[in-house]
Amino acid sequence: MTTKSFKSRVNEFWKWYSDVGPRFFRTIEAGNCKDLLHEVSPIVEELFPGFAWVFGPGPNEVGGHSFTLSGSGSIHFQFLAEYWKAQAPELEGWTFHASRQPNGADPVAAMRIDEMKFVFGETQFTANVNNEKEKVDLEVFNPSFANVESEVRVEVTFLILDYILGEYGTEQWIGIIDTTTELNEAARSILKLPDLLHDLEIKHQWKKLPPTESGTVYECEGEEGFARSDTLFGSTVNMTLIQEYLSSRGQMENPIEATGADFLFAEFATSNVPQGSEVEFRSQIIDSIEEELQASQLGISLGGAFGFNNTYLDFLLFDTDLAVPIIRRHLEKQDLEGGCAIHAFASESNFSSIVF
Repeated sequence: MTTKSFKSRVNEFWKWYSDVGPRFFRTIEAGNCKDLLHEVSPIVEELFPGFAWVFGPGPNEVGGHSFTLSGSGSIHFQFLAEYWKAQAPELEGWTFHASRQPNGADPVAAMRIDEMKFVFGETQFTANVNNEKEKVDLEVFNPSFANVESEVRVEVTFLILDYILGEYGTEQWIGIIDTTTELNEAARSILKLPDLLHDLEIKHQWKKLPPTESGTVYECEGEEGFARSDTLFGSTVNMTLIQEYLSSRGQMENPIEATGADFLFAEFATSNVPQGSEVEFRSQIIDSIEEELQASQLGISLGGAFGFNNTYLDFLLFDTDLAVPIIRRHLEKQDLEGGCAIHAFASESNFSSIVF
């Protein structure tokens, strides 16, 4: 059975939401938001398995209501959620988010895990600013930590941070997290953490980009044995993908299986690349491909890499059947010696490698 492309899933969702949005708005205004759960959950589960969703308030300056589709902290899913948001129509009274938003400082907010209750306002922290990494390391205390295992303490801490800072805020700002069952005299309420981060941002002029826009330059030793194992250096906006692929020696599981999207890479012999102009040569090819992919909303470039044998171009495709011919056509224009190939990052994928 052919998997529905992610692009078609997104189009189907927005057609549906455009129809039901006005009614949903009225239902929430009437205080009956819970009545919509049975209607929304099956749609999200069918079209976007693995994602989380939630209704919420609109921005203070706009009002109304919001709908969030979240990648639940997975960078792979966050790229897809951002694409989903980019296709959103203008609907009166509605704001759409591609990540969990900060919920503000509510001292009585709490969560329960089994029989234990963790009150956010009772949670305190001490901070160590890591100027090199532009992040803040935390030691976190809650009175109930004394009654649970360390794994639960860490889970609770992340949930509280996501509630206060939002899905992206935790990733952008927080480094090492330790939990403790002994209150430090210098500790302060976790509800004051956003103020600390705001002051640091102003003081150091740290610019925090969403994780889907944060690039990384990396180096590898280069070896033989599997596709891309000869990589020497590269750049990417999804370092997690590169790490998972290389650490599995090309046998990684598909991180976005059943979404209708694909992580693919194209390769051609590095001997085709002019010495001294490696980055410019690769960038010209990527830019020409990405311009056409984005014009048709079919995919994005994630970066690429150079190896001692081959050069690699990396993509996230929202409709693989339509996007691959575009990539192939642009590469064939280069008349590259030794030909080219396109492979899936995942060892098991609906996409079969092609050589041309």
